[in-house]
Amino acid sequence: MKSSMLTVLFAVLILSAGADEERILFSFDGETGPKPSQFVKERRWRIGGDDDAGTIEIVKAEDHANGGKALKLTKKNGLATFDRLRVNTRNLNFKAGTTYQISGWFKADREGLAQIQLTSPWAKDRKQWFKPIRFRVDQEWKRSSFEFKVPEATPDSTLSDGKLYLIFGFFQNSLNELYAKDIVWERKK
Repeated sequence: MKSSMLTVLFAVLILSAGADEERILFSFDGETGPKPSQFVKERRWRIGGDDDAGTIEIVKAEDHANGGKALKLTKKNGLATFDRLRVNTRNLNFKAGTTYQISGWFKADREGLAQIQLTSPWAKDRKQWFKPIRFRVDQEWKRSSFEFKVPEATPDSTLSDGKLYLIFGFFQNSLNELYAKDIVWERKK
């Protein structure tokens, strides 16, 4: 119990670090409840608990080499009205003009397409920057790594607000379940 509380405290301390933070680990091993504390549903899901689109939960990752816990996205029947089912982090600090690497372990209920994306917040009458990457997943845990070059911020862009967030999930008719474990955000040297 003490170990779990320390892990959650460590994750919170890492997430609250400043813009010069070189590396952030999103680990679900320290989670004590059924819902992730580090990720929220994408804006298009209804506010509050689970809805017709799907569910997000923390589950045991017994089939992963390191065990522990993972985040699980599950599609429900209502996904037909959504083109994708995704979750996102709260805002991440970053430095414009810098390359970041995002890596993590992913698996699914079957072979299909998943997506990971880095994006700036949306704001009316301002340009939103985003970079999506599609990747293949299957029923085995595989570590994937992605590089994102964040452009220089311009005054008419929401990049100038100094916040980004990380999104991942899957597309309608691609998968029924997607699992993620030990996601790392780090600035490239």
